[in-house]
Amino acid sequence: MKLKKTILNGQTVYIEVPEGEESGDTVEVISIPKIDMSAINKAANAFRHGHHHDKDDDEDESEEKHFSPKTHKLLRMLPFLDEEDIHALVDKILASDKAVEGLDLAAMMPFLEEEDCDRLFLRSLESGGEVTMNIVPFVSESCLGNVIDAYIGGKYPNLDVDELYPFLDSTSLKKLLQHELSKE
Repeated sequence: MKLKKTILNGQTVYIEVPEGEESGDTVEVISIPKIDMSAINKAANAFRHGHHHDKDDDEDESEEKHFSPKTHKLLRMLPFLDEEDIHALVDKILASDKAVEGLDLAAMMPFLEEEDCDRLFLRSLESGGEVTMNIVPFVSESCLGNVIDAYIGGKYPNLDVDELYPFLDSTSLKKLLQHELSKE
């Protein structure tokens, strides 16, 4: 498509020039790809109906992850809750309240204060369960540093610290390096 610069009612506008009528004032327009509205609609429907698909998950990429109805409802409310309400929700999770059982913590993390993210992460470590790497990006560097110190001290022998490397500060990485070098 070729466009010609024209002044119309004191404004500069560009009008399409038919093929073969080009003059020195025409500009060739680079084709801009069309927006795939079906993909946008699919993503919007997935959000509305509680489906989530993350290509980084270890699951088969063709499968979708379905949030529980409770998690889905909570995700729609979280952006509108104040800090105290969210903090109270985290307290219920930490107290293993049946009312919050089954919530997807990773989906909630972007809405939590750093302190609450740290508390949930430490709880998952203390419970001996596998730490989901989906929550680690929201944990503070100081909390991760304390976990590394405890790991070096032998507290978390089953922790896969290799997964934490991208989120550690240089001090924690150096400590881990020294720890690994000191092993026989």
